[in-house]
Amino acid sequence: MNPMWFGDSYDIVKRFFLCVLKNQGYSVYVDPMFTGDYSKIQDSFLDFIGADLKPATPPPMPKTAILLDPDTGIGSKRTKKHITIQDFIEFTDSYSVVFSYDQSLVSLI
Repeated sequence: MNPMWFGDSYDIVKRFFLCVLKNQGYSVYVDPMFTGDYSKIQDSFLDFIGADLKPATPPPMPKTAILLDPDTGIGSKRTKKHITIQDFIEFTDSYSVVFSYDQSLVSLI
């Protein structure tokens, strides 16, 4: 998540998906994977999308969801701006819903 784009239409889409999950009884978390200077917007971002920051220790399942929010999206290798399918797989051990919003697709595992 690049702080320069905070509140853009992509954040509104993320908020929508998180709201749907909350309405279904899920506790929702986000790993914002911030790039750039995020210190001034972290709390505002979490409030805006309606999620808590990913805890150091995963919460107990079953109704937990996490949004992986890289700056650019899903790639073939993990970078500061990309996540991989392997990242999704690793989070499925701790969360019942793992998803990411990419400008070209929505991935849900």
